[in-house]
Amino acid sequence: MEEYEYAIIGQGAAAFAAALKADEAGIKTVMIGKNETKGTLLGGTCVNVGCVPSKRLITVGNLLDNMNKKRFDGLYYSTKVENFNKIMQDKEFLVGSMRFSKYQKVLGKLKNVKYINGFASLKDKNTVIVNGQEIKAKKILIATGARAKVPEIDGIEKVKYLTNEEALSIKKLPKSIIVVGGRALGLEFAEMFAHFGVKVTLLQRSERILPNWEPQVSYYLEQYLKEEGVNIITNAKIDKVSKSQEAVKVYFSVKGKEQEVKADEILLATGRTPNIEKLNLNKVGIKLNENSFIKIDKYMETSVKGIYAAGDVTGCECI
Repeated sequence: MEEYEYAIIGQGAAAFAAALKADEAGIKTVMIGKNETKGTLLGGTCVNVGCVPSKRLITVGNLLDNMNKKRFDGLYYSTKVENFNKIMQDKEFLVGSMRFSKYQKVLGKLKNVKYINGFASLKDKNTVIVNGQEIKAKKILIATGARAKVPEIDGIEKVKYLTNEEALSIKKLPKSIIVVGGRALGLEFAEMFAHFGVKVTLLQRSERILPNWEPQVSYYLEQYLKEEGVNIITNAKIDKVSKSQEAVKVYFSVKGKEQEVKADEILLATGRTPNIEKLNLNKVGIKLNENSFIKIDKYMETSVKGIYAAGDVTGCECI
């Protein structure tokens, strides 16, 4: 059995921040990787299926959109997507290079941190099991992140839907897409696809997009996105979804009036759920909040003394 002063469960931004500080302080540490987020490798959500790939594609889309807008009289030009696969390959190269330089290379230089690639579970407050091996640690940090939450919609299990993870790795640019969710993530992807020339319909269940923001912000952003070509429908209660030939159909109602819309793809941007399934939290008594994220105090300590949690697994809105 191996013994450490500190065990970090996770391999994303929060886990790496902790590992860097632990190494700097000379603390004997083990970092245990892997989680439930599809496509996530060393580096976690941000570099693999979050900020880095999304902002890369948004930048390309913005350039395309700006070139196609006729801002000055006397200048006539336009462009189009000639090779979407090449755009995605360039994005993958950027992601891979950043994963290597910012995480893999850095991890290899840490003198006091050992990395183990595997799923971790808690045996007790000081014991972690990974790849069948028991590891003892005086302190434990859980930083396993979160992934896209799939809502309970009639028929959704029969439809090949996208989340932010799959949407950042699509091989073919769709002609049309339905985005379910009108908060930051949904709006970001809606505008990005619109800039690529995709017909976008966004369905939001509340009376306005960004319902937790100031009403003025929601109003003006909605007007702006509509000018960008995004069809926004609020107060949309989704009843069911179905697949018809190559199209996805969404049946919904607005204030009791039934409607439907179809598109090549459907993107679910309906919140996040924590990666906790394999951690065995109940056995050690770690409490969760009403949304199943790990509860922490102001010192980031869980309900079990000596076990801490950080990052998306605590429900922080930082994708």
